[in-house]
Amino acid sequence: MLLFRNVEQSVRDALAARLTDPTGPLGDNPYNVYAEDDFWNEKLSPAFPYLFLMGYRVAPRQTRLPMILLDVGPKAQSYYETGTRAGTYVNVTLHIFARTRGERDDLAAYLYETLTAIPIKDYTSDTPALRYTVPVEGKWSAHGSVGEDLGQEGSLSNWEVVSFGLQLLD
Repeated sequence: MLLFRNVEQSVRDALAARLTDPTGPLGDNPYNVYAEDDFWNEKLSPAFPYLFLMGYRVAPRQTRLPMILLDVGPKAQSYYETGTRAGTYVNVTLHIFARTRGERDDLAAYLYETLTAIPIKDYTSDTPALRYTVPVEGKWSAHGSVGEDLGQEGSLSNWEVVSFGLQLLD
């Protein structure tokens, strides 16, 4: 598997682990995290509290919120060492869509405050192997903005963006 697919899957796993951890700051009320296949399954009745963690852009639906869209990229190469990919800087953006402003703010603040490092794994085998852990750099957060016509639809009116960078080691 190529490096950026490993990074995307590693970020997805780190988010899922953070959101489902009953011993973490969420306490006895962690999220049930569902994936892309579950999002499209009309017969699924998600167990509350829940969210959908998506790896690609899709228009959110009011009945399938809250949801996090994971966007890995763009990538930048800094001078590090000739002949390696070390020094690659990856921007990660989490688009958080919620049913209410409070849910949006709480989920965004939780991720912003608790994401400090991402373990990068190699997913080429059946059991992912940890390669290294990189610190989260340059975090920022902002409310998403949409045109008035889209905001009236409902699912885009409670949108928050949390972004950060990862300096890869290989």
